[in-house]
Amino acid sequence: MRRIPGGVREHCLLGRDKNHLTVLVPENNPVLTTVERPKLFFYIPKTAKTTVQGFEFFVKDPAQKVIYQQKYKVNQQPGIFSIDIPADKNQLLLEAGQEYHWYLGVICQPQDRARDQVVGGTVKQIVPDKELTNKLKKASPRERAALYAANGIWYDSLAILAQLRRQRPNDAALQTDWQSLLESVKLANIVPEPLVGELEVDTTI
Repeated sequence: MRRIPGGVREHCLLGRDKNHLTVLVPENNPVLTTVERPKLFFYIPKTAKTTVQGFEFFVKDPAQKVIYQQKYKVNQQPGIFSIDIPADKNQLLLEAGQEYHWYLGVICQPQDRARDQVVGGTVKQIVPDKELTNKLKKASPRERAALYAANGIWYDSLAILAQLRRQRPNDAALQTDWQSLLESVKLANIVPEPLVGELEVDTTI
């Protein structure tokens, strides 16, 4: 899985800042979660509608079948964006113990989707053991983020810290936690970037 696009020199999503499109995940796979529909995070540089037509996100099951797909609008500011996969009472997204692949494609030329620039990652849902479950029940949100991180459960730790930082942007302790978490997976260059919010679904398609 690529955390940044290949061939960035020809990439339509270069932007004007120093960082490229980046997936906020560790380099080692699989990446773990305890939830059936984890929140996913990306750094997206400043874009222009003249060069980027939109984004497309999709998830593949272990048999490489697409089980979720959605298109999103172009953002107009750089920062860290998230994707929330809506709940579906008729279909589970992840089955515990199975490894899935997900991708974010940058649509550069709608008439030639072979030119899409794609980044992605893996996700595997696990069930925490009894000891960790008991600790999580007694912990504060910040402590839960630390517990998840200590047990290699990346998606949950990142999602909790991101939510806390949006709620308390001036909290120095949370800033330190955020920095430590990203630096632990070689994403120190993303630490100063702002948390913007969710990518907006493109309802025109």
